[in-house]
Amino acid sequence: MGIGFLLFQIAMDLPTEETTNMLVGLVTLAVLVAIGFAVYRALDTARQHITKPTPAPRKPPPEAPTPKAAIEPPPAPVSAPSASPDNAPAPNMTVQNQPSRPNADDRASNKFSIPPKLAIFAVGTLFGLFLFPLLQPLSPSLPMFNRTSPRQDQKDTAERLSVPVELENSIGMRFAVIPAGEFIMGASRWDNQAIDHERPAHRVRISKPFYMGVYEVTQEEYQKVMGDNPSEFQGNPRLPVHGVSWHEAVRFCERLTALPSERSAGRRYRLPTEAEWEYACRAGTRTAFHFGNSPDALDDYAWYNRTRELGPSPIGRKKPNRWGLYDMHGNVAEWCSDWYCPKYYAISLTTDPKGPEGPERPFRTRVHRGGIYRFGCGLLRSSARRCHSPNRTGSDLLDGIELPGIGFRVVMTTATLSQ
Repeated sequence: MGIGFLLFQIAMDLPTEETTNMLVGLVTLAVLVAIGFAVYRALDTARQHITKPTPAPRKPPPEAPTPKAAIEPPPAPVSAPSASPDNAPAPNMTVQNQPSRPNADDRASNKFSIPPKLAIFAVGTLFGLFLFPLLQPLSPSLPMFNRTSPRQDQKDTAERLSVPVELENSIGMRFAVIPAGEFIMGASRWDNQAIDHERPAHRVRISKPFYMGVYEVTQEEYQKVMGDNPSEFQGNPRLPVHGVSWHEAVRFCERLTALPSERSAGRRYRLPTEAEWEYACRAGTRTAFHFGNSPDALDDYAWYNRTRELGPSPIGRKKPNRWGLYDMHGNVAEWCSDWYCPKYYAISLTTDPKGPEGPERPFRTRVHRGGIYRFGCGLLRSSARRCHSPNRTGSDLLDGIELPGIGFRVVMTTATLSQ
């Protein structure tokens, strides 16, 4: 029963591709149950030695009965009636095969006896209920496809479609190809930093490859296309643009697509869907961050409240994820195309979801992903999601984050990738 419960928990939370995770969990459980059973046997043996009663001294064997012929019956009393031969007990006869009652020591030794099967059941159930959630972070993070690595999968996709793994457009923006595939979107049930709108975790299929911006859109790139720079923190052209409304980010994509050089190349630009953003961020992992479950290494990958507090930092100074994307966990937040709905994951499409069809009251907000330079590590996880009014006015309804903390990165598609 305990092992059955554990298998149910694993099946509910882990995708079928992560067979190694399943094996690690099962082997770990088997070892723990074996240890628990060994401890039980040792304690039971020690208890038996402590409560074992002292054996009574052996009695000498009874003497052999005298033959009947040698026995002289006593004379019967005159005044008493003679006894019936049927009722007279045989001399020197002992009663055998009568069960003896247990003494006090025997009762004490059996009072706390536990059947071994019951002990194994209890140990397995306890480990399944309480210890397996603690062991989840120990499971290795694996790609969601049966290939060598996410990086190798990029190369295979580019070779199959005869496109470059990375390319640069006419204004100097760099893009990395993201292969098609499946992943588990949302927070694990064991993630105690997640909030309700990050659940339930659900399988999502991205049916077509696409190009994702290697970096967040910079102030220099934004000014080339839009002619202005709304950012609060300026002075370095490689700083990510921020203080951009959702509508302004969409207009940037439209104007970039309309550039003659981009039109002749057949390239189109848009904001990523929320599913595309998380898929690209995870790069084949199921952990809290794209580099693992522990935030200890976060300083190497993100700008956040421990590494930056006054404003965003120039792009590309931290380590990228497995698909070569920078600053996915923290610098500025990034707009997605989806309307926000806190319960959307429960009804989401499984293939290329694009979010709710319209705004939901009282929110009327759009989703933004990634962390802001002044967020704590809990808000930088791959599954963390926030929302904001798409207009220049207002603030994040969940955190009170004002517009200056939000920027964006873009998705590029071509006719070859859309086939």
